[in-house]
Amino acid sequence: MIRDLSTMKKFFTSSEIVNIVGFRVASKIVQFFANLRFDHKAYRIQPSHDAFCQHPTVNDTLANRVISGTVVLKNNIKEFTETSYVRRD
Repeated sequence: MIRDLSTMKKFFTSSEIVNIVGFRVASKIVQFFANLRFDHKAYRIQPSHDAFCQHPTVNDTLANRVISGTVVLKNNIKEFTETSYVRRD
């Protein structure tokens, strides 16, 4: 199984898979395998773009910190300041 997203992108975009199933389906396949390891929707960090539409960031530090509790996800954030954030009421 291919684990590196940049390698997966090269494999899927340069191979016949994209020609057979299309770019969008190939992207969804990659997203499916990425979500098998860590459920992004459960922690509200699912990106709004498809897997191949942005530069890949392969890092599990945030996922590990969310799971261990050292990072707490907050919702209703209005904006970020230099040292903090402002919540919506």
